[in-house]
Amino acid sequence: MKRFLILIMSLLLVFSLVACDNNDTPNGDDPLNRDPGTSQIDNQGGTQGGSNNTVDVDIGSILEGNGSTDIIWANQDEATKQTLIDAAREEGFTVTFGNDGTTTMIDAEGNKNVQKADGTWTYIGKDGSSVDMGGDWPDNDLAKLVPAANFNISASTYYDGNCAITFSGATLDAIKAYVEQVKSAGFDNDIQLNDSDNYYSYVAYDDDGNYLQIFFTSGMGGLTMRAADPYDE
Repeated sequence: MKRFLILIMSLLLVFSLVACDNNDTPNGDDPLNRDPGTSQIDNQGGTQGGSNNTVDVDIGSILEGNGSTDIIWANQDEATKQTLIDAAREEGFTVTFGNDGTTTMIDAEGNKNVQKADGTWTYIGKDGSSVDMGGDWPDNDLAKLVPAANFNISASTYYDGNCAITFSGATLDAIKAYVEQVKSAGFDNDIQLNDSDNYYSYVAYDDDGNYLQIFFTSGMGGLTMRAADPYDE
């Protein structure tokens, strides 16, 4: 349980960093030119006034799934792809482009950062863990046990019988309405409810012993699930 709580907190921290970083994310798939002598890439696009708007994109931020989501790397020209390959190599990563529109950055230990064709990123650890930044409702055994929430998915992770999803754009009333859907789906055993001024939490189990918590605090909502009889350290 302790390991999973650490995983949840890490996921929420990643989400917070993404929210901050996206304020500086460039738009469009404009060609990129790398600044020699640095491990950054400049995204240069002309404006209506004729001047250039240069935005630095940090390779480290890209590898964390935070940077340049609007730039679909697999759709760039060959020169731009080579620029990314060279910049990533300096950081110890190998870059490949798939026929399905994906871009994969892999380190020497086998950890992967994959940009899907829709621009969203997934981190896949060598241990089998994964974190999706944004995207649709996750497709794993636990998430399938409840209805897909009608919220924006900020991030989701699934590993070793544990699932965590963070929402954005949710309200407390919407969270409570979703709880009613979850109850109807069978998570209505051993209910524990906390509905205070600053924190809302719904905890319950289904008939098979699977655990679920839905929470909302400080404008952020989320869901955690745990398969029945997991290890508990």
